[in-house]
Amino acid sequence: MQDAFRVSFVIIAIHAAWIGVSLVFLGAVNGLSSDGITPGLLVAPAVFVHICLAALATAFFMVYASEPLRDRHRLRLGFIGFSILLTVVIFALSRRLEPGSHIPLWSLKTLNTANLIVFANLLGSWITAPLKRPAEMVPLCAVVTLADLFSVFKGPSRKIIESLTVYYETGMVGPPPVADFLLLKITVPGIGESMPVFGVSDWIIIAFFSAAAVKFGFNDNLAGKSITDMQSHRRIGFYLPVSVIGLFLAVLAAQALGVFIPALPVVVTFYMLDMMIRCPDARKIKRSDWLATGGAAFMMISLMLVYGKLQ
Repeated sequence: MQDAFRVSFVIIAIHAAWIGVSLVFLGAVNGLSSDGITPGLLVAPAVFVHICLAALATAFFMVYASEPLRDRHRLRLGFIGFSILLTVVIFALSRRLEPGSHIPLWSLKTLNTANLIVFANLLGSWITAPLKRPAEMVPLCAVVTLADLFSVFKGPSRKIIESLTVYYETGMVGPPPVADFLLLKITVPGIGESMPVFGVSDWIIIAFFSAAAVKFGFNDNLAGKSITDMQSHRRIGFYLPVSVIGLFLAVLAAQALGVFIPALPVVVTFYMLDMMIRCPDARKIKRSDWLATGGAAFMMISLMLVYGKLQ
């Protein structure tokens, strides 16, 4: 029971921090409009601040919630189930809003984003369990990258992106589509609406990478102590993992070009390069790892070709 309370406190703290920062940014809307500052200039800083906040939430989760959840699979599943239920409830509530209810919709989307961050940490930190060696990350990252590219250009994500593009380019008329509640959104000063930046799957992988860095004993933090050190001292510190730099650059490129850019391949590339440098064991790739990587690549490319023929 004590473990459940500890994890609940961490989850509540993450929600409170995200909502609090979002309220501060929302409150800056009126002040900026009167000062004549162009909101477009604040998009990049706002994205960076929110990504740093999400990274800090991941570090907070890893330091204070990972131990109570270790080998407590039912407890973790309970929190994951509650997180999924909360998103479903938020989606249902959004369908009951009157047209033009900007603040209530903003509130629901902000709460849902905080919930998605919690969900990503719960799931991402769990899926490191089967890994035994750092080199096993190589075929896994290959699968993640190819699966994401396949989904975006040929698979289900393509249709999701199209529906979201129509919704946002037509002025967000009507209730948001279901897929909109799988996107993490930020509040940009001067812009009264929540701005989507990346999907929950992106942060699941970032949380997974952070947990893998802890498991295999290397520091992926570009701004100081590793999460392992934070755990040993039971004290949170500023956390800027290399993977979020890839995510930040992918989001900026998408905003600048006005097109959707898959973030996961960029995130994976930054993380893998850093891991290969900082973790010597990651370079000890066995023949089985190469075979797994080649097999994954062949399978995903074959699926793309077959799916393309069926279209």
